[in-house]
Amino acid sequence: MRQKDGMENSVIATKSNHLIQASYKLTLNEQRLMLMAIGKIFPKKPMSAQRKQRITALEYAEMFGIKTENAYRDIKKASDRLLVRLIKTYDKDPKKEGYYKFQWASEVFYSKKDGYVDITFHENISPYLTMLSNGFYTKIEVNALSGVRSIYTIRIYELLKQYKTKGERYISIVDFRKWCELESKYKVYSDLKKRVINPAIKELEKKANLIISWEETKKGRKVTGFDVMFEENKQLNLF
Repeated sequence: MRQKDGMENSVIATKSNHLIQASYKLTLNEQRLMLMAIGKIFPKKPMSAQRKQRITALEYAEMFGIKTENAYRDIKKASDRLLVRLIKTYDKDPKKEGYYKFQWASEVFYSKKDGYVDITFHENISPYLTMLSNGFYTKIEVNALSGVRSIYTIRIYELLKQYKTKGERYISIVDFRKWCELESKYKVYSDLKKRVINPAIKELEKKANLIISWEETKKGRKVTGFDVMFEENKQLNLF
């Protein structure tokens, strides 16, 4: 696995901030596969020469600490439905009255014999992954997510990393539901907190090397969002 940003064996997936705050839902295996594929892209170079990226079962197993035979199964499962997964972005609609929808990939090839997946990114996703301007993208440390099991943990991690320099972020419940496509699920806030937010934050602290504190914001008696304060657990890095 190639070295990036001076960190040996690390993978950095760089995404436009508009993609960080896009609406989509991927399974855990699909999230992992896409993060690894994005991590192979050079964000300062055009997409044309790097639209197709290969992820092998061996490197997938190494990244996420799973058995190779399970990695074969996982990348196949992820690749089977990747073409029907859609992204909704809002940056091209200044009035915020609608959204722009497109696929993650235009072509996927899975080799059962050789144990790899070739992903060809859809041309419409190119502006969200390449030729990015400074200050308008977020670097995701894929290695830090190797032990994470919840798709919502990954999404919150990315949302927090977008504000890494500040170390604090407010996330409205309306936006969070929209970004994670949870408008019709866990309609009662207490269920969303119990099933999604609390488990994700606990997992971030335990497995993603973050120290987090957070508090709810309210309008009257209604919870409207949550303020998250976070920092890297530097002491954990010593071991």
